Amino acid sequence: AVENCASKTVLVADVDFVLGGSVGGLTSAVAEVEEDPRVAVLLPAFDVRAGQAPAPTAESVRLTKAALREMWHAGTAEAFAAGQYPAGHA
Repeated sequence: AVENCASKTVLVADVDFVLGGSVGGLTSAVAEVEEDPRVAVLLPAFDVRAGQAPAPTAESVRLTKAALREMWHAGTAEAFAAGQYPAGHA
């Protein structure tokens, strides 16, 4: 699929990931990558524990950093796949 992509830049993500926040920030990051191919864009990923938060909607996925921090401290959000890979994705 990547070989048939017309763009020079590709974002690879799991099919069930939902991008939250500002797309503008991602757009400016892509511009940096296109300017200097040695630049990498890191997208932090978080899991919301099942049954502890409402199902995501278009509005709820646009979490602010403060809202995500509150969910983290409340234990309703954790690092992506932290339960499966306690040492991280090494």
